[in-house]
Amino acid sequence: MIDGTSAKQSGGEGGVVLTADAIASAVGGRLLGDPAVRVSGIAPLDRARSEDLSFLASAKYTPLFEGSRAGVVLISPALAESGGRAAKTLILVDKPHDALLSLIPRFYRPPASVPGVHPTADLGRGARLGKDVSVGPFAVIGEGAVLGDRTVVGAHAVVGAGVRVGNDTGRPARIGPDAAATGAPSFVTSVVHAPL
Repeated sequence: MIDGTSAKQSGGEGGVVLTADAIASAVGGRLLGDPAVRVSGIAPLDRARSEDLSFLASAKYTPLFEGSRAGVVLISPALAESGGRAAKTLILVDKPHDALLSLIPRFYRPPASVPGVHPTADLGRGARLGKDVSVGPFAVIGEGAVLGDRTVVGAHAVVGAGVRVGNDTGRPARIGPDAAATGAPSFVTSVVHAPL
């Protein structure tokens, strides 16, 4: 677990809580405000609560920023002079949107996968599956495809003919729901949420 991170104690959803200091470190930003502020989710400026992280990357959203209740806001240095800072903890970064995208996996972990092949999945002739592989509903595994140990293939995902997924990295590979790993025979470690 990274410093400044803790498992959420209430609600039972198993989420993550990050401090402003941990967020600033993770995105390489400069912290202005309370480093101990804790956030447990991400929300747009106009809907954010004190336990949410948000961002401001464009001056046209300054009015939303001024009225926002977000606990922590990722903001570009050029916009940091905008009004409404009084009770906010800010993290200055050159690209607030990119910084926010890099934090999403820390807040929203993928659901645990159960090893096995869903009955609606389609396995092509000669497809090989490693140990503890999980293949979701309506996924398609092409002819001769190879899924390494602990690979997760999400619902409606496609692994093309001859494509190898996982095993060479020491980490389980993940093909997210509705994603595709296709083309000439190739080696893939992860494709998450890439639309077909």
